[in-house]
Amino acid sequence: MEYISGFYSFVTNGVPSYTQTCYDIKWGLEYWYSNVNDFSPQTFSKDLQKYALPYFEVKKDLAVIVGLAVLWTILRYALTFAVFQPIASWCQLRSVDAKKYPESAWKLLVYIHTWAFTCYVIFGLPQYNNIYYDTDSVWDDFESGMPIESTVYLLYMLQLSFYVHSIYGTICMDAKRKDTLLMLFHHFLTISLIGFSYASRYHKIGLMVLFVHDVTDIALEFTKVNVYFKNRGGQFHRLNEIMSNVGFVVFAICWYLFRLYWLPLKVLHSTGYSSMIRHQQTNHLPFYLFFNIMLWILQGMNIYWFMFILYFLFKVATGQMTEVDDVREDEVVKEAMVKARWVSLSLCYMSLSLCYVSLSLCYMFLSLCYVSLSLRYMFLSLRYMSFSLWYRFLSLCYISPSLYVQI
Repeated sequence: MEYISGFYSFVTNGVPSYTQTCYDIKWGLEYWYSNVNDFSPQTFSKDLQKYALPYFEVKKDLAVIVGLAVLWTILRYALTFAVFQPIASWCQLRSVDAKKYPESAWKLLVYIHTWAFTCYVIFGLPQYNNIYYDTDSVWDDFESGMPIESTVYLLYMLQLSFYVHSIYGTICMDAKRKDTLLMLFHHFLTISLIGFSYASRYHKIGLMVLFVHDVTDIALEFTKVNVYFKNRGGQFHRLNEIMSNVGFVVFAICWYLFRLYWLPLKVLHSTGYSSMIRHQQTNHLPFYLFFNIMLWILQGMNIYWFMFILYFLFKVATGQMTEVDDVREDEVVKEAMVKARWVSLSLCYMSLSLCYVSLSLCYMFLSLCYVSLSLRYMFLSLRYMSFSLWYRFLSLCYISPSLYVQI
């Protein structure tokens, strides 16, 4: 029980509720709109030139990123031809699995090391070991152009270069899936987020974003590797079946815990609310809306991919699927999309309804603003009229004695 209590305390430490997070982010947006509102093209361009571009050393950083991306690609080809394909051949994997196995083995190897490196930075370095327990504190010592430790710099360059390589890998090396285009968009968005957080010195919150994402990829690729090894040498291996099922359960739990619990309640709460508290105190925290928009787009993709997990669980619960499979594969998706079309239509209807409600609220807000401005104009007009009457009265008071003296 002590271990369970300790784990529960670790998971929920410093985490607000979903409701509180929504209220806090709403306050942050309202404060930004009323007091900051720096998202115009002119203001954004000035902030970019002042707070971000001077701290991104184009020649040095781009050379490091491109060089490491090339090394990632060379290393992947080398491991694929020298290690992964020989293993697939030696284990006598089915041809369809032998083609997919090198991709998953490569990603599993990379994500294990990058996530372990991120954990070392967050929990091992004294200057960063508080950002998990108190994510709101990432803004306390923020300064534009603040120095970045060499360890964090190395982690950022490795992550940036890996996602640059991943664009090439998704196009030229990975198996084609339904979400291939979305995956490409994800890579571009991730590069923008990591690069932007590095240049603007939002690297502390960036570390938390990396921390909550890579671990789920470890569980996913581990599950897929065991799926490929279930049928090898013409035989079915029960151990890999069990490991793939366990891996999927861990993957689903990690996806919710890290991406749908910690990401919105720790990271998005910090960027949407706590950053405005910091701005309120110092008046010095740029790119609020731009940074949050990119994070919320990323969160939207996390929710989209979670629908595949729920769909898989639905198929297992209804007996339509008896073993772990990647429901993003083209042949599986064709059947899935036909059966789930009503879900898509329902979601579209809900989205349109929410858009209508939000537009109605915006219209009401603008109407109230118009009414308040009209009342303010009327008040100023009445005030002006009263001043004019007072002026005329005082003028008459001044003129009347003068006429009396003359008479």
